Amino acid sequence: MKKALIPTLIVLILAGVAIFTAFRGLHLGSKTLPSAKSGIEFDLDIVGGTQLVFEAQIPEGTSEADVKAGMQTLKTMLERRLVKYGYTRATLKQVGDDSFLVDLPRADDIGDLAQKLASPAEVNFIDYQGLVYLTRADISAAKEDYGSLDNTETMRYYISVDLTKEGYQKFIAATKKIASYPQGSNYLEVTVDGESISKPYISSDYSETGINTYSPKLVLSDSTNKALAEYIAGVISSGRTTFALTSAEQTAVSPAFGSDTLADIVRGGVIGFVIVMLLLWGFYRRAALFADAVIVFFVPLQIVIAAASGVRMSLPGMTGIFVSAFLLVFMDFEILERLTRALSAGTPPEAAVKSSYKLVNPVTTDVGIILLIVAIALLWKGSGQVRGFGQTMLTGTILAMLCETAVLRPLLTGAAKNDLL
Repeated sequence: MKKALIPTLIVLILAGVAIFTAFRGLHLGSKTLPSAKSGIEFDLDIVGGTQLVFEAQIPEGTSEADVKAGMQTLKTMLERRLVKYGYTRATLKQVGDDSFLVDLPRADDIGDLAQKLASPAEVNFIDYQGLVYLTRADISAAKEDYGSLDNTETMRYYISVDLTKEGYQKFIAATKKIASYPQGSNYLEVTVDGESISKPYISSDYSETGINTYSPKLVLSDSTNKALAEYIAGVISSGRTTFALTSAEQTAVSPAFGSDTLADIVRGGVIGFVIVMLLLWGFYRRAALFADAVIVFFVPLQIVIAAASGVRMSLPGMTGIFVSAFLLVFMDFEILERLTRALSAGTPPEAAVKSSYKLVNPVTTDVGIILLIVAIALLWKGSGQVRGFGQTMLTGTILAMLCETAVLRPLLTGAAKNDLL
């Protein structure tokens, strides 16, 4: 009998590992499974925070193509700045043709963040000492290009810049001076919002004349990144970044069900599953203990998967977890009910397990397939919180069906062979 319980003990040990991982994370050599707190990004409806609205001031007569390009540039700028200021869990989406919505979970006091996010991009041409020689005001236009710059077969993305008359004079003076700097210090660095995006070295050959051109070419630090090239060109081009951002609205958002929404959900979920497990035991006794072991394994494992995938968790996303858990409990009740009836009718235990799954599989499979179809449709056509719901329901449904067939069935079969049902 002791040997017969080994598979169940293994499932419970794995459940313990999943629970530990959900709360504390787990280090596996060079890889780490994050805890739920660090891996799952909770939305404002669960943890609260701040919501910012920005509007772009688009000049009259701007073409549709320039509006589209300019808004994409502003969106990328906001994304990069949110990361720069440490708001890696913020979400950003464009609303309509001229606005952006930023959600900052767990952010109550954001100070002057809105002003920092909305301010025009700062573009500087500096030397190794940080001295500024040109700014964005010295550039009349810029565009991304792709090709070879040194008569080789190396193809790369770069920025073609057109200087103003004043910028042209400044560029000649800057390159002339920098060309005379010691080797290793003779570069003219281009920064956007303090981030280095290009660092061309100036040959000492130009120490007398400087580089005489109205159209310098900027080789990017990541010359394989087309999106980066488009963003940098958009930021420094006066023709495509005349859209000033203004902070239109700033709202503090409370969790949907009060300050302890997340704790209440977790507490309610634990209580609910404990009640379900007790009901299973009350109705089906020894057979229910194996189903309970699978439930204890399933719930934390689903949370670990959500944390590892970095899912954006909102109340609909939580609902997806509970829907898939309901599927598992539904399958447990169906299987144990038929198993109990078969055993009461005198069917041998092994045959009873086999016949129970044979009777239940068509029903549970149909329900599972319906949930999978709904989840896939939500992921395909949905957005925001709807996609989160679809993602958690998809992974949860697949996991529930696997647990029922690949974990519970072997446990019940082993128990039947050892007369434990």
